[in-house]
Amino acid sequence: MDTESARPETGEAEFLEPLTESLSNPERRSILRVLRDRTESDPLPVERLATELVARDRDAPPSTVTAEQSDRRRTMLYHCHLPKLHRAAVIDWDRAGERVSLTDRSEIREALSALLPGSESQGSSTDRRRGSS
Repeated sequence: MDTESARPETGEAEFLEPLTESLSNPERRSILRVLRDRTESDPLPVERLATELVARDRDAPPSTVTAEQSDRRRTMLYHCHLPKLHRAAVIDWDRAGERVSLTDRSEIREALSALLPGSESQGSSTDRRRGSS
């Protein structure tokens, strides 16, 4: 995947601080859960990620999410959350192709398993809520 190249390489010890900072935000925890819990190996289209997040917030099927709701969430993803997760080396983000996936770096995946236990369905509703709708 051709990803944004501004992300610096981090050593094993250096990745924990940006990772824990990334996990301090409920929206970013939800994003990481969606990416972690996927069964497909292909990167996820950002539009589909936005729709999935709205559906989880509403505890409703993705088919009930309107284009307007999905577009609002997608805007937040592009301008706030995806850049932060990408800079923290937690995700691979292909801006041009509008696709995102969890990093394949084993140390980050292991840390995520420890810091973000359980599946989204086991997470609290607080973790799934955004600051504003």
